[in-house]
Amino acid sequence: MKAMRLALKVMALIILYFVLFIVSSGLVAAGAEPPPADQMSLIFAVTLLIAFVNVVIATLIIRSSDWHGWKLAGAVALALYGAATFLSAIEAVYYAPALGSSYQDVAAILPTILLPNLITFAIFMPIAVRVLGKWRADDGAVIGKRPFFSTQQWLIKLTTASIIYYLLYFTFGFFVAWSNPELQAMYSAGADNTLLMVWGVIPLQLFRGLLWVLFTLPIIRLTRLQPWQTALLVGVLCSLPMSVPLFMPNELMPDASARLSHFYEITASNFLWGMVLVWFFHRSHRSLRDLFGLEQTDATYEPHTVKATVK
Repeated sequence: MKAMRLALKVMALIILYFVLFIVSSGLVAAGAEPPPADQMSLIFAVTLLIAFVNVVIATLIIRSSDWHGWKLAGAVALALYGAATFLSAIEAVYYAPALGSSYQDVAAILPTILLPNLITFAIFMPIAVRVLGKWRADDGAVIGKRPFFSTQQWLIKLTTASIIYYLLYFTFGFFVAWSNPELQAMYSAGADNTLLMVWGVIPLQLFRGLLWVLFTLPIIRLTRLQPWQTALLVGVLCSLPMSVPLFMPNELMPDASARLSHFYEITASNFLWGMVLVWFFHRSHRSLRDLFGLEQTDATYEPHTVKATVK
């Protein structure tokens, strides 16, 4: 019975997310030219798939969390908005000239990229937390642990993680996405191909790697799952909310073959990246040798108490 009730709640939340996204997208794009009629069925199906993916991921995080209330809703909304929207928007702005669009073109459509999910998550996530029974904590106080990182550890972890993110980005981008001739032709048709040069891409991706840490660190800290389970969950969080929308036609990347190549690239590389994030930030490491398992040290934690109120 519990599983059935949970399934019904998830189905209701998927419908709610779908409706909120459709309404918010319509409000943001009011007055704009509607998509071609022959694309409407695909847009409907992909939007429903996006709703399913995001709601299931949100449900898994919420149900496995030691946090509750607004704090939990804010953490999940931040993580999903970052993964599904904000980090993609940064690349859309940067690569626009290489795709044959101008910064003015991107600025015109940027609200339709950023605002629908922002509105949707702001309304949806508090409702989801309440529906899934995590608005208030259980009776009593839950004593937990969270990793304590010294300044040196933060520097080591953030620097190393950002470099690993770039290496994953470059490796999968070159050997998966760039192996598609149609994708190469799409980027070569742009007005400013210097944006694809390493000297410009490296700082951008190192910065995005740091943003990934900002968006996912609360999820790593709030869960009561085992580290390997958290790694799988964060891997899915980092990959599917960003890659699934590529099934939908868009103005910046109209070629379906190119979008599919990026889907494979992002799904694989970001899933691994999510697992790396948990590896780096689920506990403290005293040195690089400890980080890579070459020496054994006790992790340092700072105790914290989650104050609970009666449901």
